[in-house]
Amino acid sequence: MYFDFLRQTAQFYPDFAAFYIYRKEVSNIFAKLSVSVDEQFLKLDYLTFLNLVNGVCLYLKKEILSEKGYVGIATRNNIESIVALYALWGTGRIPVLLNPRSSSQEIERIKEIVGEIKVFNPDEIESIINEVINRRKQRELSVRSSIGAEEISTVIPTSGTSGKVKLVGMSFKSYQESFLNSKSQMNYSVKDIWWLSIPLYHSGGLSILLRGLFSGGSVIIAESKTVLQDPEHVFNKVSPSKLSLVQTQIKRLKEIGFNGIKRGTIILAGGGPIDSTLMKAAIDKGIEIIKVYGATETASFVTGLVPNDFYGHEESAGKVMENVIIHILDEKREVLPTGKTGEVAIKSKTIFKGYINDRLETERRFWGDYYLTGDIGYLDDKGFLYILGRKDSMIISGGEKISPEEVEKAILLFPGIRECAVFGVKSKEWGEEVRAAYISATELVEDDIKEFLTKSISAYKIPKKFIRVSELPKTSLGKVKRDELVALTHTIN
Repeated sequence: MYFDFLRQTAQFYPDFAAFYIYRKEVSNIFAKLSVSVDEQFLKLDYLTFLNLVNGVCLYLKKEILSEKGYVGIATRNNIESIVALYALWGTGRIPVLLNPRSSSQEIERIKEIVGEIKVFNPDEIESIINEVINRRKQRELSVRSSIGAEEISTVIPTSGTSGKVKLVGMSFKSYQESFLNSKSQMNYSVKDIWWLSIPLYHSGGLSILLRGLFSGGSVIIAESKTVLQDPEHVFNKVSPSKLSLVQTQIKRLKEIGFNGIKRGTIILAGGGPIDSTLMKAAIDKGIEIIKVYGATETASFVTGLVPNDFYGHEESAGKVMENVIIHILDEKREVLPTGKTGEVAIKSKTIFKGYINDRLETERRFWGDYYLTGDIGYLDDKGFLYILGRKDSMIISGGEKISPEEVEKAILLFPGIRECAVFGVKSKEWGEEVRAAYISATELVEDDIKEFLTKSISAYKIPKKFIRVSELPKTSLGKVKRDELVALTHTIN
C-alpha cells in the first residue's frame, strides 16, 4: 500500500519535491538524479523518486529476493535507506527496521523471533542503488504491492528501557489513520516541508516520512547531528515548516541560541517528558509547539497539548486526538473516574496489529480493543491527560509506590543538577531502595540534596543514595535506561 500510495502521489504531483537532500550526505552517483537547489541541497521530485524505486524493485525481485516474508534493513536517515524501504514494500516484502548500530547479538535475538532473514546493511543498500542507476532500469512495474492496507507491512523492534526485544507489527492503515486523526491540529498541505529529525528505525521517524507522502509534501534529509551543529544550513536554505523533536534536540537549539525557526512553524515535541520551560520559551516566540504523547504501538501521537491550552496545563500531555478514546484503568482493569490514577488504555484505529510471534505478550497488552500502554496517569475534569511514569519503572519501597519521574522533577530543581534519573535497587530492608544518578559540573553534598527535597516530596520518596555520573545511559530517543543504572550502582557499591 505504501508503494501504491507513492505511485498515486507521483501521478498527481510528479514535479513536486519529494525530498531535499543535504548534498554532503549523498553518494556522487545518486546526485546525478537530483536537481541542485543551491550549494547545500539537492531536490528529488516524486516522479524521479518513483522511477528509482521501481528500478530497485526490479533488481531485488530478479537478483536477490525470491520468497515473501520479512527482510531486515539497517536504516540510516538517508535517501538510500528510504529508496530501499519503498522498494521492499513494492516487492511485497515486510521490512524489519533495524538500527544500523545494532550488534550481531541484537540481530540474532530478532532472528530468533522471525526466523532466518536476509538483512541489508547500509553499504549493500548503496551498492544496489548505484548498480540500478548505472543500469538505468527505472521503468514501471507490472504488478502492485500484494500487502493489504490492514495487514502487517512494517516491523519495528522496541525494547523501551527493559532490554527485552519485541517486534511491533504495523499496518499502512495505522499510519494513515494517525495522519488523519491529527489533521485539524497539523493543517497538512502539499506545501509542508518536514525535517526527518528522528531515526527512521523508530516509529516517530517513519511517521515523518509518511506524513510527507500522505500530504504530498516534502521531507528534508539531513542527519540530526548536522542540523544541530549548524542549523543555519537547513533553516535558511529550505526552511522546514513542520518538525518532530525530542527534548534533547530542543535543548540543543536553545543552548546554541538559535532563533531561525519561523513563526507558524509547527513543532511536535515528544519522545518522553518535555521540560515545560522549553515549551514556554518556544510559545512566547510565536512557535506552534505541540507536546505530544504516544507509543510505537500507536503509530504516532494520540494526545497533544497545543499552545492555546498550555498555560494552566503545563505538565499535561494534552487532549486526545480525533477518533481516539482513552480510559484510565485500575489493577482489576476497571475504568476509573476523573482524577484517579491508573494505567492508560488507548482505543484507536492506529493501534498496532500485535507483537510478531508473541501471542502471550500481545494478549497481555490488550483489554478488549484497548491497548494497555504500561504508563501510569490520570485524566482531569477538562479532559487533559497527565502521565506520571511507567508502570514497570514504579519503585515499591517499604510498601509505598514511588514514581521515579515525580522524584526526578524535584531533584532537577536543586541548583547545579543538569540531569538526573531515579531508579530502585533490591534491598532486604525496603524491598527496593530508591537511588538517584545525577549530572553536575562538581560533586554535590548528598545531605544538602536530601534536605532540599524534604520541602517538596515525602521523606520515603527521597533517594537513599546519590551517584554523580558523567552521562546517563539512554536510548536513541533520549529515554533513560534504568536497568543499566541498576547495574552501574552495583559495580560502585
